[in-house]
Amino acid sequence: MVGLNNVASIAKMKIHHGIIWALVERWRPETNTFHFNFGEATIKLEDVAYIYGLPIDGKLVTGRTISRVEDMRALCYELLGTVPNQTLDCMGAQIKYTWFHLHFGRSPEGASEEIVQHYTRAYLFCLVAQQICSNTSGSRGNGYLLELFRTFERYAWGPACLANLYRTLGKATRLKDGIKTLTGPLQLLQIWAFSWMKIGQPIERDWDRIESAFPLCLMWHERLKGFNLLSNTSFVREQLDKQEDKDNASYYDLYKQTVPPTWKPPLLRDERGSTSARDYQIRRKEINRMWEDRWQNIIDGEPDDTAHHSDEYLAWYRGITRLRIGRGTGNMDAPRNVVEDQSVVKVRAFVERVIAPLGTIDENMDPIILAKALRSVNSKLCKFHASCATGFDKLNIEECLKDETNEAQQGQGTCGLTVALTVAPTSSVGFPQDTETSLENQCSQ
Repeated sequence: MVGLNNVASIAKMKIHHGIIWALVERWRPETNTFHFNFGEATIKLEDVAYIYGLPIDGKLVTGRTISRVEDMRALCYELLGTVPNQTLDCMGAQIKYTWFHLHFGRSPEGASEEIVQHYTRAYLFCLVAQQICSNTSGSRGNGYLLELFRTFERYAWGPACLANLYRTLGKATRLKDGIKTLTGPLQLLQIWAFSWMKIGQPIERDWDRIESAFPLCLMWHERLKGFNLLSNTSFVREQLDKQEDKDNASYYDLYKQTVPPTWKPPLLRDERGSTSARDYQIRRKEINRMWEDRWQNIIDGEPDDTAHHSDEYLAWYRGITRLRIGRGTGNMDAPRNVVEDQSVVKVRAFVERVIAPLGTIDENMDPIILAKALRSVNSKLCKFHASCATGFDKLNIEECLKDETNEAQQGQGTCGLTVALTVAPTSSVGFPQDTETSLENQCSQ
């Protein structure tokens, strides 16, 4: 009746934050698309319809916001027949889900039609507030959503869900807003990524035994049941960097693009510190009218493969996108090398101990002592080079730091680094006038 029956069947799914944040890094709010090496891709209304089973046609999801607790409690009394406690069950104009579960857990037998409507509104409120229009709290829903179920009309929940996801991704790309927690229909984004791209660890399950289901989130819930995805953000970055197959993504460049206008944050000032109700049916009349006339703006016709983006758009695209975000590795499927991580600490300690004596050099130092110090550094570097050649796992920093300079090491060390020192009379500042130090790397790279 209201178009939410498919969403009611969605089970809880674990959100893999590495995948979500790696996709956020590639989101462009100007065009609402992801930028990949092979082009652009995005989540479309078609994806929302198949994955969530939400209707894409119906009444526009809009109305008035409520900021005052008194207005929210009055709305609850009108539509639910009871009001939440202002101190225990509310936070501002948001209502805790625990209050709904406590008072509207199960409709009593033989209840009147009015009581059944109260329970139905409470259930639909929790459904929409958690699956479509969620907030960062995770435990409360925005009270103004309750007004959408006054008469149980059929809304276009699909566009509302997609717009909320676009809005969430757009806000997450603004570093100066300090967004640390994502909200919205993240299950939709995750299933879309699994469906269209080779992303995350391989899911080793017998998929042939799992029947297709509608909406697709039901099928993916079965596929991912009991599967622990261990992909971190850096791992997914590398996967996206190497992905080049155009058949693995829901394409967006089937339509000719133009340079988008400068992106503006969505209603940030309206969201912060407002103490008055805002009726967006009045404040956004033009947008509401565009939705009412949507059937007159449908693009009809055969796809034209000869259409290309304008040169201006391609220049904008090249200037704003980053083809690769992660650091390239020889084998991105290999597990993280803990030995190399430990070796970084070893190398840092080695460098610090080598350069520490050099801090004692001053303008009055004897040239012979300076030459000896340089030979000592050369000796340690040669040992370090030889030790690295055997592998980082066998790196012995203490052995490299042993000061065993001799006449043979004054010329060419075992590592192939030639150090030639010519000591001449000192200048007025105490350093050799014609000291020549040349490092010639004779090692084969």
